[in-house]
Amino acid sequence: MSSPAPVRHPGQPLHALVFALPLRDDGKIWSGKVTFTASKPIEVEVLHPYESKGEVDTMHGEPYYAVLPGNKSIAISHLRDLVDVPIEINGTGISSGTLGFVGSALVFHKTTGQPFTVTYSIDAVAKSPINQN
Repeated sequence: MSSPAPVRHPGQPLHALVFALPLRDDGKIWSGKVTFTASKPIEVEVLHPYESKGEVDTMHGEPYYAVLPGNKSIAISHLRDLVDVPIEINGTGISSGTLGFVGSALVFHKTTGQPFTVTYSIDAVAKSPINQN
């Protein structure tokens, strides 16, 4: 079952979420596949550590990100298009699907803050990312 998100952007309602895979802080990333079904239409998000390597100019911009407690920034891959059109069963919209992912955490999310239930199966391993220079 979902719980309130630990952070939110100013002016936004409190979000509801389920951390399916916790945010890694050991430099490794999750790589795997998940299949899920939820009681209401939800979003799926993959989180990534985010540290700007210098001053970001307006021409390039920044990815969508949030600042967590402890001043840690995470970029957010919002996979809304995968579950944006829910299935309707007996008049109730639900979200379900299967997807591959790679990132530092996997989150099921509802931006309205409305509570939801999600059940899922994950096949994932922690890997060291390939460093590119």
